[in-house]
Formats: sequence, structure tokens, C-alpha cells
Amino acid sequence: MTTPRPLPADDTLLDLHALRAQPPLGDERIEIGRRLVRRALDKRDADAARLVAGWMDIDPIVDEELYARLARAINVQPDAVYTFIRAVIGMHHEADEQGARTAVWRARLKVAALVSLQVAITDGDSDTILSWLKLIAREPAAYALGDVLNSGIAAAHQRASVDPSLARALVLLAAKRAPLLLDDLLGDDTLRAQLPDALCEALHYGIGDSAALYEGFGAEVFLSALYRASGLHQPDLFTGRAIEQVWTLAVGDNGGAAAAEKLLKLWGSGESLVWMPPDALAALLMFALLDRRDDLFYALTGRIASHPAFPTLLARAIVGGKRSTSGGLAIVAQLTASGQIDQQGAADSYSALLDAVDWHEDSFEWVEGLARLLQQHSEVTASANALWHMIALAGELREDFAARTALRRLTALLETTEDENDFAEEVTRLSALVHWTGAARAGLLTWWRDYTHSAQSARLQRLERVLPEKTADGRRADDLRAILSTVLSFRRMIGKRSFGGFAEDVSTTFAVLQALAEAFDPNAKRALIFDAATFRAEIEARLEEVPLHERKILANNLKELAHLVTVMADHRSKATIVRRAEDIDRMLTTGDQEPHGAVDALKWLAGYLAGSQHDDDDE
Repeated sequence: MTTPRPLPADDTLLDLHALRAQPPLGDERIEIGRRLVRRALDKRDADAARLVAGWMDIDPIVDEELYARLARAINVQPDAVYTFIRAVIGMHHEADEQGARTAVWRARLKVAALVSLQVAITDGDSDTILSWLKLIAREPAAYALGDVLNSGIAAAHQRASVDPSLARALVLLAAKRAPLLLDDLLGDDTLRAQLPDALCEALHYGIGDSAALYEGFGAEVFLSALYRASGLHQPDLFTGRAIEQVWTLAVGDNGGAAAAEKLLKLWGSGESLVWMPPDALAALLMFALLDRRDDLFYALTGRIASHPAFPTLLARAIVGGKRSTSGGLAIVAQLTASGQIDQQGAADSYSALLDAVDWHEDSFEWVEGLARLLQQHSEVTASANALWHMIALAGELREDFAARTALRRLTALLETTEDENDFAEEVTRLSALVHWTGAARAGLLTWWRDYTHSAQSARLQRLERVLPEKTADGRRADDLRAILSTVLSFRRMIGKRSFGGFAEDVSTTFAVLQALAEAFDPNAKRALIFDAATFRAEIEARLEEVPLHERKILANNLKELAHLVTVMADHRSKATIVRRAEDIDRMLTTGDQEPHGAVDALKWLAGYLAGSQHDDDDE
């Protein structure tokens, strides 16, 4: 039989070391346990609490007896009981976080917390209430005291309605730890009257100055307000700086990291974000790239891609996110492959990227990407500004493919230009930009021929007057002017006739001129002997065939015809010491010499219609 050890009258003199080395048994354990409980409660002795809790864990009878002592004390010393159990849970947490006894002590801690809060709210002052609420709020999530905290905040609601300092502290605590209670708190007009307007507006309506909110109320309230605003789709608090602060908190080791990360995940998995201001959206994407959170980046783009300014936002993010040109290509390709943007969206993104880097030559991979899209998809468009930059940069780098692609799109846009001065200026500018590439220049001249062929004569005549003789870089625009002039010359020659009508008129003209030549030109067989009186008599005999009013017209036409024949003869290509007349005629007929006048044009046209010429154009 064990002899009971002598115990000191003062519980504080109990030797904990000896009790651990030789634990008491039976009734002695219960008696010593009661004294240790009293010591732990009165002196806040954590070692005593942990020692007696160990006995309670291994002996159900001891546990029942001693917890009954704690249960009685909880009504008069709730804070002491809470401290006792908190010390015990710390011991269990280290040893066996998921053990059955750990769960028992956590349930007891919850009871102690509830009773302590009730006592504090009923009998304590504002500081006491807040101390308890903050204590419970700071406890680890594993202790599962969230319900207790919510109950405490709800219970303190009425007191806060007439206490400004408690109201402010309660709302701030709810914003940080119990956001679901904010609606109830801020929906109380009496309580709201105790709070700063800026705090109410931010937490209740999601509006205000986010920078001032962060500065005045701290990171957690700032994050809570943004979370609230996100749910309301209220853009007021969202700026590029606000997003930067969220990201700084998320990647830091401060207390706001978890809340900031929760906010980022909300944005990446929730509804569309197109309600956010552009600066905030661009910053959100940029920081995701800077932090190498590509998974989050693509989740965010899925909620931003429908924004009208998405290409610009994407470009700002890629450039600000320090991604390389090839990295930018990969991002646009991934967005296209996943269906977040279509081919037009990809083209707009390339244009926005190039604008963002001022079309620097190092970004030419993006120009090539844009060129491929324009070549492969006729429905895809690019702005005139982008096409001009594209063809200029292609010229600087001597990249023929991009130049030809941009040329085809630019010429199509040029045809819609109504003002002749602007049109002429842009055509000559285009001519200067493609002078270095034979293929693109041939394409330009082919388009110019097609355009002048289909354009109205009145417009071509105006263009002929304003088309510069030289481009801005000093090169002559002779080829453009030659095509324009030739089209107008051909139309003047044909007039309003059909080509068949022209052929008939040529036949008639030839017959008349041939008759004149046979009648009056001297030749080797006969000399011209002319009797004016006889000629007049012949005319008089047939004048009745021509009405009087037509005789003057005939007279004028004959005079002008004689003058015209003389002028045409003077403008023809004449024989020289180097070239004989026969050589000139042959070269005109074969197209090896360009006409210098109407007579030459007749010979050139005859050779073409007779099939004597070979193709010889710039293409």
C-alpha cells in the first residue's frame, strides 16, 4: 500500500518535477490534480496545467473530476480557464494534432471562449471586449474558433452601436476575420453613424480611394474592401497601384499574404473582369507575368479577353512583364489556340505589341506574325497606321515578305481615299517605301495600272494635276505618272466610242487621208499640176450635197486637219545619223521604242494589234 506523500499547504510549493518523476495514483492523483488546477487558474501556471492535463488524458476518472472543477470555474474565471486549456492544446498540437484528446480539448477551448466572450460583452468595457475578440481572431485556424468569433462580433454589435471606438474596431475586425458579418454591421444605420464615411463606403459599397484606405486602415481592410468591390463589380477602388499592392502582399511574408492570394484566386476563377478599369487589368496581367504565374495569367486572360481594349491590355502586360519577343509570340499563340482570342484578336494583339515598343526593329518577329495572319486570312484586317509602320520597318530590314503583304493591304485601303491630294501623296509615299524590292514594286505598279484602268476619267485628270513629280525622298515618280498619263491618253484617243467604233473611224480616216494623198501628193510617176479655177468649179458642182450651215464646219475641220497632220508629222521620231527611219519604224512596231508623238503611237498600236510585240513590263 502506497503511503501518501506529504503535501505543502501552499499549492505553489508543489514540486512539479517530482510529480512528473513519480506521478501519484488513485485518490491522491485526484487530490493533487485539484490543487494543480487551482494553481494553474490562480497563477496562470502553464506548466501545472500541462502536467495535470496529462493525467486527465490517461485517466478518465481524473479527467471527469478535474474538468468538473474547470467547468465550475469557467463562470467566475473564464479567462483563466481559457488560458489553462490554451496551454494544454499547445501541448497536444505539438504531439498529436489530429488525436482524439486534442479534439476534446479544442471543444473545451471553444466553450471557454464562448463563456469568456459572453462575460466580457455583458460586464466588460470596450477594451476588454476587443481584447477577447482579437485574441480569438489570432488563434490558429486549426482551433476552429471561427464560429465563436462570429458569435462574439454579433453579440458585441449592440454595444458597438453606441460606442464609436468599439464600432470602428469591430468593423475592422470583421473586415479582416469575419467578412460575412460586414453586411449586418454596416447595414445598421446607428452603427454606421459611429464610423468614418470612407471606411463605410469602401467596405459596404466598394467605393473610395484605395490608396487612402491602405494608408489609413491597413492592408487587411484594404484587401477586404477590394474583395467586397469585386463581388459588387464596383471599379472605383481598382487602380494599377492597388493591384501592385495586392501583388506585393501576396508574394510577401506578411499577415496579408493569404488574403491577397485569396483575392487573386477569386479574380482568376470567378466571373468576367471586364468591369475593372483598364489600368488595373493591365497591371493584373503584368504582375502575373513578372511573377512567372503563367497559370494564373491564362486564367485571368480568360476573364478579360472579351474587353474591347484587350489587345492593348495584353501588349502592356507582355512588355511590362519583361517577356521577350518570342515569349510574346508564344502567349498570343496560346491565347489563339485556346480560343480566348480569334485570328483578328491575334492580329490586333501584334499591332498593339508593336505600338507598345514603338515598332522597334528588334520586334520584327511580331511584324512577321502579323504578316502571316494577313496573308493566310483575308478577313483579318490591320489599321492603316499599322500597315504603314509595317512596310516602313520591312524596308529598313529588307524583308520582302512583310513588305509585299503590307503593300497588298495598303493599296486596298488607298482606293477608299476620296481626297485626290491625300491619295496622290500616299501613292508616292508608298512608291518610295518599296523602291528597294522588285517584287513589291512590280506589285505596286500592277495595282496602279488596275486602279487607273477602272477609275473615272475626271478623277484621273485631277490626280494628274496633283501627283508629285518626285517622292519625299527625292526619287522621281516617272513610272506612276507614265501609267496615269498613258491611261488618260488612251481614253482621249478612244473618246466615247467603243473600240469597234474607233476601228471604223480609223478606217474612214485612213480612206480620207489616202484619197487626199493619192489626189494631191506628188510622186515619182507624176507631178502635181493644180488649176484652182477647175478645182473651184468641181466643188461648186457638188456644194448642193452639203447644207450651207455645214460648209463652214467642213472648212474649219479641213483647216484644223491640215494643221494637225503637220503637227503630228513634226512630233514623230525622225531619222538620225545613228538610226534610220526604217529602224525607228521597226522598233516602234515591235515595241522596242516608246512613242514620242501621235504618229509614233499609230505605229506602236499597229505593231501591238498585229502581234509584233513581246511582253515587256515591270512585272
